[in-house]
Amino acid sequence: MEKTLNTSSPIYNTRMEPFGDEISRQLVFGSLFGDGAISKTDLFYREHHSIKQSDYLKWKNSILRFSFYEYPDDKHPTCQIRSRKLPLLETLYKKYYSDDKKKVAEENLNDLTELGLLVWYLDKGSYNYYNHTVYISTNISRWEQETIVAWFMNKWNIEPTIHGKRICFPQKQTDSLLRLIYPVFREYHLPQCMLYKMGHFTPENSSRAERAQSARKSGRQISVYIRRNIAMDIAVTCAKTPDREIAGLLFGTFPRREITSFTVLPFPSDRKGIYYDKKALAGLSDNDKNKICVGWFHSHVEDSDVPSDTDCRFHTAVFPLDKYVMMIVNVTETTFRTYDHIKPDGAYRVCQPVLNDQYTRMALPDNETLSKHIKDRMSVQEIATTYGVSQSAVYGLLRRLGIPTHFEPPKRLDYPGPRTFLGLRGLQTKRENRLRRGTK
Repeated sequence: MEKTLNTSSPIYNTRMEPFGDEISRQLVFGSLFGDGAISKTDLFYREHHSIKQSDYLKWKNSILRFSFYEYPDDKHPTCQIRSRKLPLLETLYKKYYSDDKKKVAEENLNDLTELGLLVWYLDKGSYNYYNHTVYISTNISRWEQETIVAWFMNKWNIEPTIHGKRICFPQKQTDSLLRLIYPVFREYHLPQCMLYKMGHFTPENSSRAERAQSARKSGRQISVYIRRNIAMDIAVTCAKTPDREIAGLLFGTFPRREITSFTVLPFPSDRKGIYYDKKALAGLSDNDKNKICVGWFHSHVEDSDVPSDTDCRFHTAVFPLDKYVMMIVNVTETTFRTYDHIKPDGAYRVCQPVLNDQYTRMALPDNETLSKHIKDRMSVQEIATTYGVSQSAVYGLLRRLGIPTHFEPPKRLDYPGPRTFLGLRGLQTKRENRLRRGTK
């Protein structure tokens, strides 16, 4: 346990009680919109971060004067601050929680100043160096998201948009947001580990921004070709395990880089990531060993399809050449992105996927046989593998027969951004019509 107090800066005071000034209150208000939480039973405040952001959490703790803990030996090293039981937290819990979940209300948003907004952004925000935009991740209802958007417009004259579980800021609105919070970042002497979230507003990030823009320019005409039914099957496979990430290999052809098949590898994983294990590669079938590997895919159970530093290091360790592809499937929004030219330092290039409508004639089982398979608790994946068809085709036949299944494919989510939307439901109707006509 470690307690830190930075008395060299004039922003800190030596009060005896927590939340004794506006600075500490803004830290708590902003953190409750971000990564902070209040325990209902014991009424204590706690907050976790990655060990890479330990300086940021120590900065918070130097103001709040809670207890600081580090867990460097965990599989995912983390750090934490935690308070004792405080009567004031009961009032904050009633104000910021409803039915044991965080709630967003306009009166709570109005409590935030520029400092509270900065803390919220540093906790939940992300800066995209590829297109100079910002988004803030949320896990709330649609009307609560609309409340946030209206608050930004009314109070700060900033007009964000809603994309899935994110509050997104286009380029001009990103400039307005960073212009608002960047002076506060400098005034309160935040640690360097969070400087990357200030994007192009600070000269320290200029090299990273230039590298991203260079990759964008060089990657405009670069494409990866993937058969639409393969993309759908990958999405369905990833959606079957929403509680942990999965990974596998992509097979196809070079130099066109057309992905024609895939296989899932039994890498150990959880919600936070995948752990590379050479033993998993030993489980490849002889048929897969004879195929040409063009890259790999993995899922993100959180609302993101951007490569992390761990993903980049994993990719370069297994696929050292620039031509190999990394596909990331966003299970939350049923979208995916593809990348190449990946470097160990986290640099990458986005390559545009091209979906090919190339289907093979499907030899589906008859109704009686399919019903028997379902009664025998045979999974859809096993049925598809047995008959050499896609899982989506099996689901379509099950729906026409009215046979319930324990798993439904991902539903359509409207997302107007640059991600590639798979269009499962609309495409399924087209495939059903082809089956009725007896054509491909």
